[in-house]
Amino acid sequence: MSKRDFDANEETMYLLNNPEPMARIRRGDGQITAGKAKRHDLPNV
Repeated sequence: MSKRDFDANEETMYLLNNPEPMARIRRGDGQITAGKAKRHDLPNV
């Protein structure tokens, strides 16, 4: 497993095991599902 994959897995595990970030993710997912999200184009960097 590469360091990048390991770090990504660690971040995922952190998010899944912490109620506050998961609540924010679920709230955002609900807003997207309800059609309340706005699309924003990112500037070319």
